[in-house]
Amino acid sequence: MALDRPAFREWWPDIEQRYRVRANVGMDGSAYAKFGTTFDNQIIVIDNDAPTVTDAVAKAEAAERAPLRSERPARQARPRAK
Repeated sequence: MALDRPAFREWWPDIEQRYRVRANVGMDGSAYAKFGTTFDNQIIVIDNDAPTVTDAVAKAEAAERAPLRSERPARQARPRAK
């Protein structure tokens, strides 16, 4: 189920539009040899709260929500400790 596998190439874009893919990590099966298996594993974490957003999109959306310097409330001076 890795992103680059041909069998899942068409499936992943649909999933990413409907859900938030938090992690998709491939693990080499040789790490499990001492437990009697060498099958590779794929750990996938998908949240049902929103579509997947790339870092570039997330940064752009955050920048749009951030107030401009002129819109920020003035800082209150803190009293100095004596």
